[in-house]
Amino acid sequence: MATILTQRLVDEIEKNVDEGLKESHEKISRRVEAHLSSDELRLQVQKKVGDIALCDWSFTPVVQSGGVYDVRPQAVSDARELKYDTIICSIGAKYHEYNTNIVRTLFINPTDEQKKTYLAAVELLNHGTLDKSVISLLTPGRRLSDVHKEAMERFGQRHP
Repeated sequence: MATILTQRLVDEIEKNVDEGLKESHEKISRRVEAHLSSDELRLQVQKKVGDIALCDWSFTPVVQSGGVYDVRPQAVSDARELKYDTIICSIGAKYHEYNTNIVRTLFINPTDEQKKTYLAAVELLNHGTLDKSVISLLTPGRRLSDVHKEAMERFGQRHP
């Protein structure tokens, strides 16, 4: 369900970029939010999950760009105009008792530094096999601060 919603959000942003529209983060977010209650979306979600009564939205879609980002859970889209640089969009969905927050970062004409950092992060995440990836560090009982420390050490080795 969240994937369907995230794709809608990304599609709206791509439309803005492709057509050179000058819309606010808020306006894009409201348009996607209006889509959340559409019959079209309800049918798509029902095909994927079955019982639509178990589905809900965790929070309003959030769009941010222009170098001003708020990654806290209570973040909201603001009235600033969408900038064609680094765009962060997020959406939250709930299925039964499971909540998820999906965030996408879209780079429009990324700098060389952004490209290098992104590739290093992808490599870190997908390092060879799953047992060598950063995800493998997330084990029951392990402190997140220890996982963070090791992940940052690995990242530093790949991206000095």
